[in-house]
Formats: sequence, structure tokens, C-alpha cells
Amino acid sequence: MLLLLVAVPLAIALQPTPAKLSGEVRRADTGEPIAGAVVATPDLGRETRTDAHGRYALSSIPAGPWHLSVRALGFAPRTLHTLVPRAGVLELDVTMTPVPQRLASVIVRPTVVARSGDDSARVDFPHRVVHREQINTYPLSAERDALVALSGGEVSMRPEMPSGLHIRGAGADQTAYRLDGIPVLNPLHAGGMISTWEPDAIATARVVTVPEDSRTLAVGGVVSATTLNASRESGTGSASVGTTQARVTLHGALGADGGNFLFGVRSNAPSNAVARREGSYLRSEASDAITKVELPLFGGRVRLLDVRSDDEISAAAVVPAEAAPVDPRRNLFEWGGRSSGIAWSRATARGTVRVSAWSATMRAAARWGAADALDQRQLLNTRRDDGVSATGTRETSASTSNVGVSLERSTTLYDARVTGSTSPALQRRVVMASLFANRAQSLSRAVRVHAGASATAVSGRVIVDPRAGIRWSPVLKVTLTTDIARLHQFTQSLRNDESVVGTIFPVELFVNAGSGGVPIAVSDVVVFGMDSRPASGIRLAVQAFSRQSRGLALAAPQNSEPFVTGSVVVGGSRARGASLELSASGARASAQAVYGLQRVRYAANGAEWIPQFSTAQTLEGGMTVFPTPTFSINVGAIGGWGRRATPVIGAFEWESCNLRDRGCEFGGTPRAASKALGTLRLLAYVRVDVGVRKHWHATIGARPVELSLFGTLSNLGNYRSVLTRAIDPVTRIATDIRMRPRAPLVIGLDWRF
Repeated sequence: MLLLLVAVPLAIALQPTPAKLSGEVRRADTGEPIAGAVVATPDLGRETRTDAHGRYALSSIPAGPWHLSVRALGFAPRTLHTLVPRAGVLELDVTMTPVPQRLASVIVRPTVVARSGDDSARVDFPHRVVHREQINTYPLSAERDALVALSGGEVSMRPEMPSGLHIRGAGADQTAYRLDGIPVLNPLHAGGMISTWEPDAIATARVVTVPEDSRTLAVGGVVSATTLNASRESGTGSASVGTTQARVTLHGALGADGGNFLFGVRSNAPSNAVARREGSYLRSEASDAITKVELPLFGGRVRLLDVRSDDEISAAAVVPAEAAPVDPRRNLFEWGGRSSGIAWSRATARGTVRVSAWSATMRAAARWGAADALDQRQLLNTRRDDGVSATGTRETSASTSNVGVSLERSTTLYDARVTGSTSPALQRRVVMASLFANRAQSLSRAVRVHAGASATAVSGRVIVDPRAGIRWSPVLKVTLTTDIARLHQFTQSLRNDESVVGTIFPVELFVNAGSGGVPIAVSDVVVFGMDSRPASGIRLAVQAFSRQSRGLALAAPQNSEPFVTGSVVVGGSRARGASLELSASGARASAQAVYGLQRVRYAANGAEWIPQFSTAQTLEGGMTVFPTPTFSINVGAIGGWGRRATPVIGAFEWESCNLRDRGCEFGGTPRAASKALGTLRLLAYVRVDVGVRKHWHATIGARPVELSLFGTLSNLGNYRSVLTRAIDPVTRIATDIRMRPRAPLVIGLDWRF
């Protein structure tokens, strides 16, 4: 630590000034300067205008390849490619060709500029945050996905499967999801797609312990994403067609008063691409859509948001023998969700006020065990949350305070039974009223403390969640942090997270506390961290955490099925871990690496086991290289050591999505060996992916168009990673179930217009 405190200031003192992009914009015919031209870096969302001499300047530009767009009234727009160095000044002069343009009528009205309530949210380390350009260039994601880009280190996701995010040793059902402040109860697809959030619509995604409005939503943490701000121009859009999905996104201005809109729709690859004669292949349909409208209202801004998703999957119930006819028996899974909300915010002289209302629903249904028509499991699970909240935020140069109140109603129905049984369904409605407050105060230029709490009245009880933390910057560009919190969760999932069926049925099956023996979960967490930026483009982050949880509703100890069909076991968990993250960026390349170390133990009824999602050591990294500004090469690698799994009983055939044999594959009706939880030690998981992307620019009419081709070769070394082991119930012979083969994972075409 002493060496670090000495070395970091020295590195900072010697670091170069961040890069600056400047130049002149002139007429191509006469060479005269063009004043008032808009010069922008659309990838970064920044712009400026040229002065009377045609000069422009954009400072603090990150190193790397960026587009530079220039537009001016009466001239053809231009888009150029730049390779920005890590430091210094890049001079780039632009000439523009005059083009006569017919102007539409313009009605001028006075406008009121109000800051959105979301603008006041500040996310400090050790919280994880990724922006749009980081999502687009994440080397371990063949298709852009916000949840995949968030994973690494203390935030983990099981390989080869969309089973949710695990934050600092917490279960997947202990992570809450919000989009523009609206709860999303079902964030996951399956069968080739992962998150239900259309990637071209996401501007920022972050992982926080408690969201910006200071309410406790889940004991693990909250994934909070914001949608893309609409273009100031009349309208722009993007579209993509690939081997896993097709999507279209439109956004732009709405009216003359500063309104805007966003619309996106997406669907997975059609099921007719599956080989019909192969019964073990999945037959799936998945889609999602997002609509957002934002308008000025009553001196502020009002935002309306609607997101929805649907999934249907049919999987072979029996593993067919070679040359045997296709067995018609199928296991069926269906799930989906919809979240709608309205929020109004206004900036005042003293701060920001935000009022919102929402309704979020999810549904899940399954028919499992079709291999034996006399012993099927039927599932129906629904959840609906309705709520309103009001928050006020005040910021000064030394402090930030927010207070608020919320009222929520949650209704859950869980009906899971064996064919012929008459077991009653679990149904419960709870009403929760919460008060919350938080204050962050700077004690000096180097020290900032924060403290807050939320008090929730539910079922005749008042539950308080306190939290506190300190930020200390002993030297410039180095921050040391400590955060501590107690968190409660009022709804838990009855999905068996030790079942391999989660690879195709990842949705959480929620039940409100107080129903079926499900208690209120509570977790105490402590996080220590250090964040350092020793030089421009270089970042080093270290953190360690400790978590203790109790009152957890656990399916695995007493259920071999993919979901609870009997009683619930209540237990607890303890988790310890650390992570190390290093990233660097330059004009032609960027690289990042994240190392994670964790130890998670679950305990219930005197038994203790290591859950499948807990990998003792993980290493994820990648590099993006730009041989030219329009051509990029991604190399990503992921490894996991110390993996555990629960073996399965029965015939089972599985393979993750790939193009080599056109498979997303799941065959059989395996059941978890509930008496052997976490006893299977798996070999190390290793995968190396290589991807390429090439794009071109063109102009159609007066609108610029960008066209891209991309592809990814997955598992380049053909490593034989193992998902689990299947045990024949008669012969007791165990067979390894292997994961992705070497195959092209994604091939596709993008365009922006």
C-alpha cells in the first residue's frame, strides 16, 4: 500500500493532458470558413459549433476510433473517421460541399429547459457502470447485450446460459431490474438471446446496491438502466439481422417543443431454421418491444415508457436413440412480462422533484415431465406490482440529499402441482408503504460520507434498512471506499437454481413473503474498494466484499424438479469475495481484464453446499484492435476454476446455441440429484472468441447511412468445457454433458440511418 501511495502520485504528475480534437470547417468551392456548423462525435454523444472563423474544438476525447460528423445548413453532411491518440491535439480540417435545400415552415415558441430527475443520480465506485459505447464493443459479447457487458468479477453470470446476474455472491432472484426507474420483473430471454432489453435502446446500465431513489428493492442489488436520449434531428434509426435475432430501433424529435420518442422491436431467429428431424433441438419464439415518449409538461418533462417481452420454448422430453423416429412428447415453457410507467420531473432553484407511477407484470407457465404422461408437473406463476412514488433531490457544492415516499401493491399466484393432485395454490397480496432518505456530505476535498435508510411498513411490521459509506481520496485520481448496508427482500423465487432446466427456463418464479412458508429475506453486506486512474486511458479497480444472508426460500434441498412442487426449505448463505479490474485504451486498441475470487456457501436443515453459480476463480478479458478506423477485431477470453455442479438423474442431451450444427439443444427430462447438491467438481471452463466488424458509410438522399458486417467464431480452441454430469438411474454410469463446440456463434448485418 505504501508503494502504491508513492507510485500513483508520481504517475499522475507525469501523465499527459487528455486528447483534444480541433480544426477548421470550410467551403469546398471557395475555402471560406463556415460559422455555426455542428461538429459532433455521435458515438460519445458530444457536439459543438464552429466559431466565426470556422474553428471548432472538442476536449477530453477518449483514445480510440470515433466518428466525426459535420453538418451545416445548405451543405451536404459529412462523416469522417478519426483515430484519437491518448493525449495531445489532433487537428482535422473539414471541407463541405454546398447543396441547395428547401426549408419547411418553422414555428418558433419559447421553451422551458428542465433537467430530468435522472440527471441528479450519481454512481460512485464500487458500483459497476457501462455506457453505450462500452456495450457495443464488449469483446465477450457476439451480439450487443447490456447484462453481458455488466458481468465480470463481483458480478457473475453462469457461462453458456442466460440465468441472471449474481451480485457479490447473491442468488439471481436477489437481483432487481429497473429501466428508466420502472421495475422490470422478467429481464431474460432464452434460446439464443439473453436480456429482454433491446440493445440499441440502452444508453447506460449500472449495478448498484441501492438505487438512486434510496429504496431497497432486493438484497443482492439493482441493475438500473436508462434508455437512449432521442436525437435532436427529425429522426434516426438502426436495424440488424443476424443468426440469433432481428431488430429495428427508431428515435428522434417529437414536435417543436423539445419532445422526443423511442421505439424498438426485436425477435429471435425463426424456429424453422431448426432441423425438423432432430427432436432434441429447441423450438423457440422470443420477442420484445420498447416504446418511450418524452414531452415538456407544466414546466418540467413527462416520460411515458412501455416495455414487454414474450418467450415460448418446446424441448424434447425424451432423448431419442440413433435412427429412432422423433418422439412427439415435449416439455413446454412459456413466460413473459410487461412494464408500463409514467414519470414527471422538474428542476427547481432548490433541486429536482420527480413523481412516478408504474405497473409491472410477469407470467410463467410450464408442463414438465412429459416423458411420463402420468407424472407431469404443471406450473402457473403470475406477479403484478403497482406503485407510485415521489422523490425530491437537492444538490449543493458540498452535499446531495434526497427524500421520498412510495406506495406499492404486489400480488403473486403460484400454482405448481403433479398431475392428479389437488394441492392448493399459493396466492398473496401485500401492500408496502416506504419512507426513504439519503444524504451525502463532503467533509473536505478528500473525504465524502453518505448515510441513509428506508423504513417500510408491511404486514403490520415496520422494517428499517440502514446504510452508510465513506469515500476518501488520499491523492488525486485514487479513491478508497467503504460501504455497509442491511437489506430486506419481500418477494422470493421458487425456481430451483440447481436444476439444469434453468438453461432454457431462466425466469424467476416469485412468491410474496408470508405465503407457503416464504419469509422476508435479509442480508448484511460490507464492501471495500479502491479505484485508481493513474494515467489517461488507464484504470485499476480493486474491491472485496462480505455478505451474510438469512431467511432465504430455497428449492434445491428438497426438490429435484426445476421448480418447487412441495414444501419450501428456509436457509441462509454466506459469501466472501474480491475482484481486480484493469483496463487501458489507446487510439487503435483497448483492452480490459477482470479477475474474480469468491467463496459462497448455502446452508439449510443442517446441510451445506456450494451453489452452481459460485465459481471459485474467474478471469475475463479481451482486446479490441482497429487496424483501420472502419475495421475492428475483437478477441475475448473467459475462464472459470473451482466450479461446482449438482449432477442430474436420467437421460439428458444438451448443447448451447451455435451454427455448427444449427443447435440450441435440450433433450430429456433430467432431475437434479437433490441429495448431492454441489458435490460435482467440474473441470476448468475455458473459452476464446474472435470477432470482426467492418462498416461503410454512404448517403441516401440527404441522410447518411452506416452499414456493418460482423461475425464471431466461438470457442476457438475447441475446449471441452462441461456443464454437468448425467447419471443413468439403472446402470449408474455417469456421462459428461459438454458445452459449446467450436462454431461460428453469430453472423449478421447492421445498418444505421
